[in-house]
Amino acid sequence: MARREASPAGTSLRLVQVSRLVTHHLRVSDARTTQNSQLFKPLQKAIYQNKAHSTKPVLTERSLLVPLQIIATHMKTFFTNPHLSKLFLLGAMLYAGILLVVAFLVKPALYSPWASTALLPLLLVIIREALVFSRSLAFFRRLQALIRSTPSVGPPRPKGAGLALSLIIGLGLFALCMPPAYRYFRENRVVRLVHHFDQPENTWLKKAQLRIHTPTKMGRTDITVTYKPVQIKNRRSIKKVVRIQPQFDQDLNAKMSFAYTDAELDGLSEERLILYSSADEGKTWQAHLNSVVNAENNTVYLEGIEHFSLWTVAPPPPDPGGVSNGLALWLKADEGLTPGATLTWLDQSTSGLTATQPTMANQPTLNNNAINFNPSLVFANNVNNFLTVSAPALPTGNISYSVFGVAKASILTGGAFAYNYLYVEGVDAGNQRVSVGRFNALMSQANYINDLNAGAITANTPLMLRYTRNSTGGTRTNVRNGLQVGTDVNTGLNKTNVAGYPRIGNTTAGAGEEAWDGDISEIIVYNGVLTATQYQQVESYLGLKYGITMDQTTPTNYLASDGSTIWNSVTNSTYKNDIFGIGRDDNQGLNQKQSKSVNPGFQPILSTTTFAATNAANTTGFTADKSFEIAGSDAGAANFGTAYAFAGMTHRITRLWKIQETGTVGNIKVAIEKSQMSGNASNVNLLVSGDVTFDNSDTKTAMTLETVGGVEYYTATVDFTSGQFFTFGVFLVTPGCVAANLKAWYKADVGVTGTSTVTAWADQSGNGIDVIQATPTQAPALSGLINFNPTLLFDGAGDHLEYKGARFLTTSSSGTMYGAATNDIDGGLENLAVLGIDNPHMGINATPGSGVNQQEAFMWMNTSSPVYFYNPTKIEAKRAEVYGFFWNGGSPNVGSGLRRNGTETLDPLSEATGVASSGSADGMWSIGAYEALEPWNGSIPEIILYDRNLTNTEKQKIESYLAIKYGSTLSQNYLAGDGSTIYDISTYGNNVFGIGRDDCQGLEQKQSKSQNTGFQPILSTTTFAATNVANTTGFTADKSFEIAGSDAGATSFGTAYAFSAMTHRITRLWKIQETGTVGNIKVAIEKSQMSGNASNVNLLVSGDVTFDNSDTKTAMTLETVGGVEYYTATVDFTSGQFFTFGAYLVTPGCVAANLLTWYKATDGVTGSPSVSA
Repeated sequence: MARREASPAGTSLRLVQVSRLVTHHLRVSDARTTQNSQLFKPLQKAIYQNKAHSTKPVLTERSLLVPLQIIATHMKTFFTNPHLSKLFLLGAMLYAGILLVVAFLVKPALYSPWASTALLPLLLVIIREALVFSRSLAFFRRLQALIRSTPSVGPPRPKGAGLALSLIIGLGLFALCMPPAYRYFRENRVVRLVHHFDQPENTWLKKAQLRIHTPTKMGRTDITVTYKPVQIKNRRSIKKVVRIQPQFDQDLNAKMSFAYTDAELDGLSEERLILYSSADEGKTWQAHLNSVVNAENNTVYLEGIEHFSLWTVAPPPPDPGGVSNGLALWLKADEGLTPGATLTWLDQSTSGLTATQPTMANQPTLNNNAINFNPSLVFANNVNNFLTVSAPALPTGNISYSVFGVAKASILTGGAFAYNYLYVEGVDAGNQRVSVGRFNALMSQANYINDLNAGAITANTPLMLRYTRNSTGGTRTNVRNGLQVGTDVNTGLNKTNVAGYPRIGNTTAGAGEEAWDGDISEIIVYNGVLTATQYQQVESYLGLKYGITMDQTTPTNYLASDGSTIWNSVTNSTYKNDIFGIGRDDNQGLNQKQSKSVNPGFQPILSTTTFAATNAANTTGFTADKSFEIAGSDAGAANFGTAYAFAGMTHRITRLWKIQETGTVGNIKVAIEKSQMSGNASNVNLLVSGDVTFDNSDTKTAMTLETVGGVEYYTATVDFTSGQFFTFGVFLVTPGCVAANLKAWYKADVGVTGTSTVTAWADQSGNGIDVIQATPTQAPALSGLINFNPTLLFDGAGDHLEYKGARFLTTSSSGTMYGAATNDIDGGLENLAVLGIDNPHMGINATPGSGVNQQEAFMWMNTSSPVYFYNPTKIEAKRAEVYGFFWNGGSPNVGSGLRRNGTETLDPLSEATGVASSGSADGMWSIGAYEALEPWNGSIPEIILYDRNLTNTEKQKIESYLAIKYGSTLSQNYLAGDGSTIYDISTYGNNVFGIGRDDCQGLEQKQSKSQNTGFQPILSTTTFAATNVANTTGFTADKSFEIAGSDAGATSFGTAYAFSAMTHRITRLWKIQETGTVGNIKVAIEKSQMSGNASNVNLLVSGDVTFDNSDTKTAMTLETVGGVEYYTATVDFTSGQFFTFGAYLVTPGCVAANLLTWYKATDGVTGSPSVSA
């Protein structure tokens, strides 16, 4: 059987029944307590609503308010019957308690209003008791009876205690609950009134706090006032909204004064308040910019009201740069853009226009992260993408206009037509339209004939474009990024409207018909020319939002919407590059929460603390309006070219950024893409200084890796102060600790794939320029050692490794290339490394001999002048050499040359003009040969490439690194990575070799000997091994070196040394220069290099060049390492000491020097009587 629902009539009937029952009980209220308890049964029945078969209570506001209706019905009895004290006091308190508990548990949102309802009966009881008290002393008797009927604990209570307790409890609950209830009703109350405007009148409507002056009859007018704010785009209104609904609502020409209280103002600034109206129930709002605010009287006045609707007061709508005069159209991709079956782009100006495209095939696509974390519409190349604007933004005739666009062109030529337009309005006929965009690679302002084509446009580069015309005189200008790039005069414009226009992104229909190819993020149209300051404000807004630097050829401040300076171009004149920033400015609708310069290269990011993939996704805004954090950089190189040896770092970015802060910003996040850091960077820090001198006293904040939108960033949070500077510090491993512009670095002790056939050699710079070889017969082998380090062997028959990826050097790039290598000197030109086809060729002429250019290093550059030049020093076959090649990319940076073991040959006028050109792939780079041509015959353990010509000191540091590692002797002092001298060659500059550790260049050479021929001792840490990597004892401290060089003395036992059972010593002396912490080391010499009958071999160490019996003598013992026998001894040298070797020798007449042969019949004879040997 279907359950019957209670009807309104049924509900009323039940309320009457309940009322009658309660009345009955009131009449017999002097009955027993057991009888009084029956009062609540009808209430319970009413609460359950008497639904048939109902088992659960249905709690509603109506059911809970039934007792209040009963009390109201019997108010007279309540105030006149003295027998009701006990009943109503207890009943009211019980009702209040139950209602508060139920409201809190069932519907907490109604707690405040229900609280006030619950306390009304209790308040009435309190009032009644006061009246009864004043009328009759019998009250005390009833109170005493009431108290006595309640069991008590403790001493007897005084008379009146119950009433006092009731009053205290009641007033306390009332004081606690009524204020929030009052606020709730105050903020949510609705005031309704009706006024009849049956004739023209000027009326003050007190309840609504409005004055309406109407010159016409409006008839019955319903007015409703609510006291809640509404949201109008990004604006919050005051806490008052008024609906005015006249009977006659057309052509009124009325006036209105809209009053508000300070409480309704709710913190909004009064200076710029205006009236808004809505004809669609608050979905959209029209701003009445001609409103007049009177802050002293708290009113906003408006004239010329044609019809009434929904009204409120709020700050004015935002305008680009805060410039509202003449704003006719404002389209921005981050607001009002709705993709769908019909693409809709809502005008953000007060014109209320709409751009649409209902045909899917003609719709541009949305890119949410196109320019500086902001979206754009992407108009595909040579496709008929466009939007049509609902009405013209500009008037007709001889007009002035200013059109701004933020856009990026994907192609500059090759479109359907040379003209490609951002915005077009008017008839496609001579001097009757306004068209702005580009003509191939130039900005174009076309009025159809008489076009101004001036100002270069770069492909795939976000640009801030401005096109203006002044009707007075007809002057037109093209402005790119704030710089005027073209101007002319066109006096003939007579703009005419036509159906289907204006258009965004194209002109007439057709596949790619004058279509913009690329991104459009924002279009702004003014129906006039602006002042210089207003142009500056609009372009400040666009520049900050899109990370586009306003041109600073003439210093130009960035301005807020109120005209105040937020980036001072004069005080920050050194830091005028790559200007970018974040900020909030409500008057221009700017809320840029993260930003970086759109310029190419190393560009940091500033963000609020929740850096995200897009500006819209960043959930942390600014707490205050007119708050900005802006940065600009100096012209320093954006590479790690400056030493910074603090807190475990080695380098910092040379470039500095300066901060200017306005308003309230607080903590922000600084980020940099990991890919923009050097690949082997570690210990990345944000460095902040109060001045341009960065040292150990400045703030260092470790940066951590964070993945945002699939991209890895180093990030750090900091609270900048205006005027501070920042940059980035890291620990880098680079050749010679020279980090700036390192492009590629290959070393045979790491990153080699394959052994007998090397198929790949990985770039250690972090730039990913790996070289490979897919043809096994042309692959080198990982074979052999140079100074205990591994090397790649190129067989001279076509072995090479190559890179054919994207070009990584421009044709005019400067450069420096280094290689450590040996060569067999077997004839012909050989490539150590080559860019393109001989642009440049870096290698040697391996033709043996002492003739001109034979057996010499040379560099050949097909596009240079002169084409080639040689280093005149002769190369020794199979000896490790350090080769260097360098070039400059054009005036004023000219001069090219080559270096061998530190000796330089320079042509000061040579310049490179076709770097890495020619070849089977643009920009190709090869090691060992160019596609098997002119192949290297020998070993190559290391190759280094920079895309700049290094300084002499930098070259010297790299050459020192390679020489120590591979045992080559330089013609110059040896430098550590920090530039300090670790070996002075001025006296003992022959056969220089050494061991050492220098972390910033990844050097830990634990054993070494000179690669020159002849008698060459070895220095090693205490666990001398077959290879450097097998030596397990390293250095305990960075920047530690033990380096030795010899004089020109003979390497024979030609000097008598008659001490400690020795007879001779080696004439040659070696001198030690020690840096840092070294401790014990091992000195070794191959046994085969000793005289055959030498015994009692000792290492001799002296503090001067006179070796005598006072010097240290350390017996050397035989040790087999890697299958080779060595004499070894352990010693702790002091810098400046000398060493050599002593031994006991048996020689004719004790003359040992230069003894070549000695035969005596008493020894060494084989055979008898026939001697065979």
